[in-house]
Amino acid sequence: MTQPMQDDPLNTSDPLQLLSSALSAPADSPLQADHLSELRVLLEKKQPSLIPIMISNLMPSTAVSVDSVLKRWVLDLVLFALGSQTLDYGTRTGVAMEVVSPLARMLYETHVYIVKTVISCFSSIYPLIFRAVCQPAGMAAQKQWELVLAAKDRILKLLDSPTAPLGIKLCALKFMQRAILVQGRGPTDPRLQNIADPNLSLVPTGHPFISPSHLENEGVELLQKMITLLFQSKVVEIVSAIVNCFDAFIRLRPPLGDVIIQTLEVWTPNALAGQSATSIRSVERSIRILLMHLLRTPHGSPHGARVQQILQRQAERVQQAAREEAMRLEERQRLALDSNRKRGAPSENENAAKRIKLDPAAAAGMATLTDMSAFDVSILPPSMVVDLVIANLALVSDHELVSSIQTFRQGFPSATSASTAQPQPAGGLTTSEAMASALVSRMEDNDDVVMEEEDEDDEDMEYEPDKLNEQLSLDLPAASGLGIQLEAEDEDIIQSLRLAKYDLPLPQPVDPSSRTKIIQSALARVWDNGKEMELMDVHTSEESEADNIKAVTGLPPHEIWMLTLVRMVTRGSASSGEGLGIEEGSLTPPSRIHPTADDIRQRLYDFVLGDFPNRVKVATTWMAEEWVNGIRQRQDEQLQTSHYDKWLRMILEELIKTVDKDRSLNRFLMDLPILPSYVFEMMRELCVVEMRMAVGFGVLRDIAMLREPLRKQALEIVLDLTTHPVKVTRNAAIIITKRWVTDNKKLESFARAFALQMLHRLSSEKATANRIETVDQTMEVATEENEGPEVPKAKGPEPKPNGVARHDAEYPTSYVPQDPAAPLDKGLVQQYLELYFVLCLTVQDMLDEIFEHYPHMDGSVQDAVQDLITNLVKSLGQSNGKLLTLLRTFPPGSETLALRVLNILTESRRPSAPLVALIKAIVAERSLDVRFLMPILPEMEKADILRYLPRIVATLNGQQTEKTLVRSVFSSIVTAPPQTFATSSNQPRIKQSELLTPVELMVLLHHLDKDAGLKPTIEAIQLCFSMTEIYRSDVLAAVIQQLVDEPTLPTLFMRTVIMTVQRYKSLTGFVSTTILSRLIPKKVWEQPPLWDGFLRCAKMIAPSSYAVLLQLPKAQLRDVVTRDADLRSGLKEFMVKKGGNNRARLVEIFGEDDDSGTPANAGNVMESPAPTTPTPVFSEVEAA
Repeated sequence: MTQPMQDDPLNTSDPLQLLSSALSAPADSPLQADHLSELRVLLEKKQPSLIPIMISNLMPSTAVSVDSVLKRWVLDLVLFALGSQTLDYGTRTGVAMEVVSPLARMLYETHVYIVKTVISCFSSIYPLIFRAVCQPAGMAAQKQWELVLAAKDRILKLLDSPTAPLGIKLCALKFMQRAILVQGRGPTDPRLQNIADPNLSLVPTGHPFISPSHLENEGVELLQKMITLLFQSKVVEIVSAIVNCFDAFIRLRPPLGDVIIQTLEVWTPNALAGQSATSIRSVERSIRILLMHLLRTPHGSPHGARVQQILQRQAERVQQAAREEAMRLEERQRLALDSNRKRGAPSENENAAKRIKLDPAAAAGMATLTDMSAFDVSILPPSMVVDLVIANLALVSDHELVSSIQTFRQGFPSATSASTAQPQPAGGLTTSEAMASALVSRMEDNDDVVMEEEDEDDEDMEYEPDKLNEQLSLDLPAASGLGIQLEAEDEDIIQSLRLAKYDLPLPQPVDPSSRTKIIQSALARVWDNGKEMELMDVHTSEESEADNIKAVTGLPPHEIWMLTLVRMVTRGSASSGEGLGIEEGSLTPPSRIHPTADDIRQRLYDFVLGDFPNRVKVATTWMAEEWVNGIRQRQDEQLQTSHYDKWLRMILEELIKTVDKDRSLNRFLMDLPILPSYVFEMMRELCVVEMRMAVGFGVLRDIAMLREPLRKQALEIVLDLTTHPVKVTRNAAIIITKRWVTDNKKLESFARAFALQMLHRLSSEKATANRIETVDQTMEVATEENEGPEVPKAKGPEPKPNGVARHDAEYPTSYVPQDPAAPLDKGLVQQYLELYFVLCLTVQDMLDEIFEHYPHMDGSVQDAVQDLITNLVKSLGQSNGKLLTLLRTFPPGSETLALRVLNILTESRRPSAPLVALIKAIVAERSLDVRFLMPILPEMEKADILRYLPRIVATLNGQQTEKTLVRSVFSSIVTAPPQTFATSSNQPRIKQSELLTPVELMVLLHHLDKDAGLKPTIEAIQLCFSMTEIYRSDVLAAVIQQLVDEPTLPTLFMRTVIMTVQRYKSLTGFVSTTILSRLIPKKVWEQPPLWDGFLRCAKMIAPSSYAVLLQLPKAQLRDVVTRDADLRSGLKEFMVKKGGNNRARLVEIFGEDDDSGTPANAGNVMESPAPTTPTPVFSEVEAA
C-alpha cells in the first residue's frame, strides 16, 4: 500500500527538493544546516552544473541579510565555485561577474567569518575578471573591474588596520599575493601562457581602462610592502604566511626570484625578540621548508648556491639560539640550587629540640613555614611575591587572621613580654591611650626585646591629615578602654604627646595675575606629566608601571591625568561657575575666597585651543564631564546655566575659524555625549565655505553614518545643500549623498525620497498626486530598513514611519522655493534636479519618474530637463537596458524627451543594431514623428531610406533647427562623407552599397515635390547645394545630365540648372550646349514653369545661349524676343553678326521696329503659349 505524501522520506538526490526543505526549515536550526550540508555534497559530487544557478538565485537575497547559516553556506558555495576545477573557466568567470557587486558591499560587514570568506572569494575573482576584461568581448565589463579595484583598496586597508582580527589579515595577505602575481609580467610567448595564470602580458595595446604601467608599479609597491611587513611584524602567524607566499613568486614570476632570495639572505628574527623560543623556531622551520623545496624544484635551481648559504646561516642561527636558551635554563636551575644550599637542611635532633620547645598550638601556627622551608622565595620577582601575598590574604577571613596572629604570638612569649594580658583588637590601636601605653612599654623594655622594623611604601599609606590630627588632639582619659593602668610617671610622657590647639595662619592674598600664572602652571604640569607617561607607555615594550596602573584603573596613566585635570574644573568647590562667597555666620574672612571655576575653565579653554589636534581628547573628556556634572547639578537645582553648551559653543566658534583638513574636529564631535542644534548650523556654515567645506561635510557624513539618533538632522542639512545655488557646494553635497546611496541601504531611502520630492515640485499638482503612492512606498522601505523586518499590518490607514519625512511632511529646503512659479530658468531647475540625475546613475529605476512627470512640467522646465539630462544619458550609453526600455515604453506627452535621449545616444557614436531595431519598431507601432528615424537612418536598408525620405524632407519649415537635422541626415546617407567625418556624430555604414550616391539623392529630391510639398523640397535641394564638399561642379553636372534624360522633366529642374550656373560659372558652356539644346526636342515650352526657367537661364548665360535660342521654332523664338527686351536686342545683334543683314528674316522674327524699339507686329506674338504671370518656382532663385 502506498504511503501518504507527507510521510515520504526526503529525496536526497533532488537538489531542488533539498533546497526547498532547507529554506522552509527554521532559520539557523540544525535541520536547516543538515539539509544545506547534504545539498552541498550533492552539488559538488553529482550536479556541479547547478552551482551557478543556485548562486544566481540565492546571492541577491542573502547578500543583504544578517549573518545566518544560509548566508555562510552561500558564501562557501561561491568560494567553491570560483576555485573549483570541475567548472570550466567561462562558468567561473560568469559567476565572478555576477557576485562581485554584492561581495564588494559585504567587505564592510562586522562578522569576521563573512569578511574572511569574502576576501578569499576576491582572491579568485581578481584574476578571473582581469583576464575577462583583457579579452575583446570583456571590455564592456568596466563596472565590474572598478568594483574589483575598490574591493582591493578595502582589503589592503584591512591588512593595515591595527584593530583587524588576525584571520582577516591572513586572508588579506593571500589576496595581496594574488594581486602581485596578476600585476606582474608573465611569459610574452602566447604558447607559454597559462589560462590559470593571468598577468599583464594579456593586456592589449591601447586598452580603454586598464593601464599596465600603473598596475605594474602598484604590484611592485605591494611586494615591497609585503617584504617590509616580513621584517617588522611581531606576529608569528603573519611572518609564516608571508614566507609561504614566496614560493609562488619564484615559480610563476622568475624575475622576482632574486628579490625573494636576497630578502631571505638578510632576514633575521630580530622583530620576534619578544616571542617564545617555540614561536621563533616555527618561523625558522617555515623558512627551511621553503628553501629545501627550492632545492628540489626546477624553478629554484638558478638560486641553488645562494639557497645553500642561507640554509647554512640559518642552521648556525638556530644552534646559537638553542645554546642561549639552554644557558638561560641552566642559570635558573643553578640559582635555585644555590639558594637551597645556603638555607641548609635541619638535622633530626634540631627538629626534635624545636618540637619540644614549641607547644602544639605554636607548632600548628608554624606548620606552613616548616613545610615551605625548602623553597627559596628570593628567586621570585618582588611583584609576584606581593601579588601572591595579597591573593592569599584575600582568601582569609578577619576572624581567622586574628586567631592566627594570636597563636603565633603565644608561641613566642619573649616577643610579647611587654604586651598586656588581653589581646589587642583585630583592627589595631584606635585610641591615643593605647598608642601612649604601647610607646611607654617599649621604652621600658627596650633592652629586653628587639623589634624588627618594617619599611612601608609611602604610596601604600593612607594620607588623612585631618583624621590624624583629630586622634592626636583627643584628651586622654584616666583609664584606657583596654584596662591598662598607667603609672604616674607615664603622665608626663602622655602630656608631651598631646598637641596644643593651633590655628593655621591665613595665607597672604594673591593678586589676579599671579593667581592666573599659578593655575596655568598647574594645568601645564598636569598635562606634561600625562604626556610623559604616554611616551613612556609607547616606547616601553616590557611590563612597566604604566601597565600596572592600567590594570588597576582600566585607563592608561596619561588618560588618568587628563581625567584628573578636567575634574579639577568640573567637580571642584567652584564647579558651578560662581565665586565662593561667604556663608552667613561664617568666620572665614573675605581674603580666603577661591578663584571661580570659570577662571579655571577659561585657562583650560585656552590650553585646549593652543594645540587642539593633539589635545582633542582633553577637550572631549572635559565636555563629557561638564555634561555629566550638569545633569547632576540640575537634578539638585544648583545649576542655572549649562556649562556644556556655553563652552562647547565657544570651542566650536573658535575652531571653525581656523579648522584644517585634519579629522580632529570629527573625532571631537563624534565622542561628545550630545550635539545641540547649533552644532549642525555651524557645520552648515562650514559647508558653504569652499576652503573648509571638506571638514563640514566630513562631520555631517560621520554623524549620519555613525550616530543614528542624530542621523535625520545631519541628513536634512546635507540634502538641503544639494540644492545650493553655488555649484561647488552643491556638487560636494551631491557626492556625499551618492556615496550614501552606494554604500548604505538605510541612507539610500532618505536620499531617494528627497530627490523625488524635488522632482514633484517641478510637476503640476495632478502629476504630484498621481505619484504620492510611489513616494510613500519609498519611505516605507526606508522605515523598514531602520526598524527591522517587515511584519504583517492590519488594514486601514498606515502609520507614518518614525524619523522619516513622508510626502505630506516634506524635507525643509532653504535654497529653492517650495512652490516654484513658472517660467523657471535653467539654473534653478538644475538646483532641483541635479541630485536626481546623479542618483539615476546608481538607481536607474528612478528614470521612470522623469518620463512620467515630464508631460506635466512647464515648457521652460522641459527645455531645461532636455539639456540637463545630457550627461546622464551619455554616462549610461546605448547598451543600457533601462534606457532602451524607456525608449520603447515612454508615456504619451514625453516624446520630445525620448527624442532628445535618442539624439544624445547617437551624436557621438553609431547607433547599435538593437537601438536601430527598437526605433524602427516603435515608429511603426506608435506612429511617432519622423525625427525619431533621423539618427538611425544611416543604419537602415536602402529601401527604408527611400521610403522615409519624403517624411524627413516634409519636416523642413524654414527653421534653422530642422535644416541642421536634415542636412546631417543627408551627410550620413551619401557615400561621400564631409571633411569633418572623423568627428561626425553619424559614422559611415559598413555596407557602402546601401548608401545613396550624391547624384541619386539629388535626383530623388526632384521627385518629392508632390509627397513632401514644393517648399520643403526646394529647401532640401538648397541644403544639398550648401554641402559644397559633396556637391561639386562635376556632381551637379551629372545630376542635371541625369534629370534631362528622364522622359518627364521634374518641376524644379530648371531651378536646379539656374542655381548650378550661379554657383559654378564654369558650367555655362555645358548648360548652353548640352542641357538647353536638349530641352528643345522635349518641347520645354509646353510646361510653363520649365519654359519660364528656360528663359531665365538663357538670359543668365547669354550670349552663350543665343545659338540655342535660334534653334527654337519661330513661334517660341518670337515669344522669347517679345517677353524679354535684353534677349531681343542681344539676339538681334547676334543674328546680324552671324547671318548678315537678312532683313526678311529679321522682320519675320523681330517684326518692324518703331522708334521706341517695340515691334510693330507685337500683336502677332500673342500666339505664344507663354504664361501671363511669372511662375513662383523661381521667385527665390536670386535669394538662393
